[in-house]
Amino acid sequence: MNFTGGNFALAWLFIAVVFGSIEVLVTSLVFLLMGLSAIGPSILAFFGFSIEVQIVVYALVMILSLGLLRPSQKNAGYSYPHSRKSRSAGWKNWRDHHGF
Repeated sequence: MNFTGGNFALAWLFIAVVFGSIEVLVTSLVFLLMGLSAIGPSILAFFGFSIEVQIVVYALVMILSLGLLRPSQKNAGYSYPHSRKSRSAGWKNWRDHHGF
């Protein structure tokens, strides 16, 4: 039994909704990008493109969107507490504050 009627547009939309729902729980933006990436293949499926083309477009859109997101997070200037730089800066600030 074929639930999509040979057209995968509904299946891609279902995938987008599932990933969007997971994103509400996780809030990491990765699942949101995965869900938004499923909209492109859904449009292609509606116009009758093959499943191979849909999968390639999904992968390309997801890779490009993750590539655009990750550099912005990398350059955002976050300092992790376990990094060497943040420990030495914290010690220097404590030392200067307490007069050592």
